[in-house]
Amino acid sequence: MQISATILLLAIVVEQVTNIIKSALPAIRDEWSRVSAIFVGIILCFATRIGILADLNVPVVYPAVDYIITGLLISRGSNFVHDMFEGVNSYVQTRKR
Repeated sequence: MQISATILLLAIVVEQVTNIIKSALPAIRDEWSRVSAIFVGIILCFATRIGILADLNVPVVYPAVDYIITGLLISRGSNFVHDMFEGVNSYVQTRKR
């Protein structure tokens, strides 16, 4: 899946940018750290036009919804995204049998 590599890369970028923001602004901790990661993730998805649903061939009427969902997912970080795609791959493999 090419999309999984792209989404994983975006998740890594979000993690690193969020860490830079937290280093530059020490007041950003706990829930504000999470908010900043969500903001960075959503902005990155809009800027790159990357949406997980459309790339998985799920019909999406409003691309903005797909970008927001993808931004929320990648804001969780690369470990979360990796685990999510492992689950999707496992599901797809069992459906093929």
